[in-house]
Amino acid sequence: INKSFDVIFLDLNKLNEYINSQVSLRELTEVFIFKNNGALIAKAGFTISSTPDLITEGELISAENGEIIFTSKRSDRLRALIKLRAIKDSYLSIGKFVDPKIISQVNSVKVATKSYNEVLSKRKQIEINFYMVFILISLLILLIAILIALYFADNLISPISNLIRTSNLIKKGNLSAKVPQVSTKDEMGLLIKTFNQMTNTLKNQQNELKKRERNSAWSDIARRIAHEIKNPLTPIQLSAEYLKKKSTSKQYSEYADTIVKQVSSIEKMVDEFSKFARLPSPKFNKCDLNKLCKDLVIFHQNANPNIHFKLKSRKMVVANIDESQITMALNNIIKNSIESINEKYKKIKNFGHITIDIVNKSKIITIKINDNGIGLPNSNLKNKILEPYITTKKKGTGLGLAIVLKIIQEHNGNFNIANKKTNNGSTSLIELPKNI
Repeated sequence: INKSFDVIFLDLNKLNEYINSQVSLRELTEVFIFKNNGALIAKAGFTISSTPDLITEGELISAENGEIIFTSKRSDRLRALIKLRAIKDSYLSIGKFVDPKIISQVNSVKVATKSYNEVLSKRKQIEINFYMVFILISLLILLIAILIALYFADNLISPISNLIRTSNLIKKGNLSAKVPQVSTKDEMGLLIKTFNQMTNTLKNQQNELKKRERNSAWSDIARRIAHEIKNPLTPIQLSAEYLKKKSTSKQYSEYADTIVKQVSSIEKMVDEFSKFARLPSPKFNKCDLNKLCKDLVIFHQNANPNIHFKLKSRKMVVANIDESQITMALNNIIKNSIESINEKYKKIKNFGHITIDIVNKSKIITIKINDNGIGLPNSNLKNKILEPYITTKKKGTGLGLAIVLKIIQEHNGNFNIANKKTNNGSTSLIELPKNI
């Protein structure tokens, strides 16, 4: 326009034709030529407006310096403003429609470019931060690796340390010491399990040896007591009976009678000592335990009508035992139950119950005797009740259950007595192997 001023501005028609050709050639949407007071000189393009969109004073002042000023007020088009040098106080405004998506993308590119430039300016700081983070992560990974290594090392060394510590305790005589069992199923777990089983076996064998040594000592003591006491008892008893017959005084007769009774009581005690001290080795023969227990029930039922006896087993149960010794053992247990019931129910009749239950298993035979007596004492004697000369009775010798234990052990069996869970009496359990 500046170059063709002399030609096109002399004729407005030529000016409009020129502007239209430029619109078509440059694919513009609109063109306006106007004065700074807003007077329109010419226009072209697809627009129904007779003037360009509002142009501010600031934009006109900026255009005075010959700069291209973008004056877009809408998001669907681009507009630019420039001052014409050839015409005084005249301006050219052009516009072009643009797809909003393109503008949005352009703006996104601008934002991205700005962000990129900012990041680029901070590149060194970012690199330093990255290296620091990398070093920190590396140190963290190294620390984790060390902790994991220490954990596995502790899991490996700890069982060995516990094993050595427990071995030293056992060496000092503490057979109750146990190595803490590990949860793994490897060789170490198997070793610890086997070690604990070995110490448990040693402890049981030690206890068994102590019991046998103690029983042997008590047997020797009982044999000596029986020998020393029994010899003078017979002349004392005969002399007392003679005095009783010859005495004319009632008082002396009563004294003699007391002597006879006390001597008889001492003889019974000596007999218990003799049984415990001179219990012979068992002679094994096939025997029906059911019949043996049935005979004992009939005998004790007749002697104790106030107690109800019950034998649960009705079938033949054959075992290889010494019949006389097993009879003695069962008889001692039943007598203990009878005394326990009589102690508890002194004033109540027909309230006692004794049950004998025989169970024939694959390799062992169990005999369980239940009663509803006073049960075992709640004291330290409870754990020593099977030892010789330990008794809770006023007139007991403490040898009854010790004899039972000795007989059952000679039969390679097990014997145990305990209170019932309901604290209503006690339960005696005998386990005998079928074949010895």
